[in-house]
Amino acid sequence: MKPGLLKEVPPSSLGTVPAAPVRELARRLLAHGASPAFARRIMARVEHLARTRDGAHPLDLAAEAIGNRFPRVVLRPAPGGPQTLALLGARGSGRSALVRKLALRLRGSGRRVSVLLVNQPGSSKPEWLATWLGEIGAAAWIVTTGREAPVRTLQRHDVVLVDGCGDVARDGAVLDALASRGGGVRLDAIRIAVLAGDGAPERMRADVRALRPLAPVCAVLTRLDLAQAPAAGLEIAADAKLPVAFLCDGARDERHLHRLDPDRASDVFLKGRIA
Repeated sequence: MKPGLLKEVPPSSLGTVPAAPVRELARRLLAHGASPAFARRIMARVEHLARTRDGAHPLDLAAEAIGNRFPRVVLRPAPGGPQTLALLGARGSGRSALVRKLALRLRGSGRRVSVLLVNQPGSSKPEWLATWLGEIGAAAWIVTTGREAPVRTLQRHDVVLVDGCGDVARDGAVLDALASRGGGVRLDAIRIAVLAGDGAPERMRADVRALRPLAPVCAVLTRLDLAQAPAAGLEIAADAKLPVAFLCDGARDERHLHRLDPDRASDVFLKGRIA
């Protein structure tokens, strides 16, 4: 936290709330990556709630206020086909680690899973990831344009994951090809922005802007175990009107993939971790 930043969120305006817990609330929000503007909004909401919640602790009121800003995201499959999730993000965002986590969890629940790996020129990642997916019983195909994808075969699966390559134009072309197949055989993917939660706020904002042409409908924050300011990514996604569907920490274990809900959101802002 920058020296003196706490003074930007003065507790004096919250006349009905004791000063000490208010300053502790401000300290936690700022230390875990919230901006002063976000902290002011939460503290104003705490003041409003305190007027009708006699004796309630400011941290409890703050948890409620934060949770209301981050409701759980429901990813509904397209009718008549498998649930198709396109994971789109910059290289190094944790996209392929997320694919592994999702594939492990889905296979563990008995789901039929297939993965389309968008070819990355000069990278061997699609090849080794395809081999690993085969070892856990998930089907995998490496595609360049999307038109070579076996869509009829994919429609017999429960879930199709698309692992983008980090190139917006290439990923967009593949998704468009999957969605424009004729004869009623097509895949309409839910487009998800993958953001590295340990990145600098400026980098995360730049990644959100870069992904805008692909029209993602929600986001996933990865690498939170490495983030010094984990709340920053949640705030940046909210500012971009991208509801956050999942939080990820750890490299491989599927247990470290969490649905974002109000309780987990408040934990990130107030505790700096996924409880």
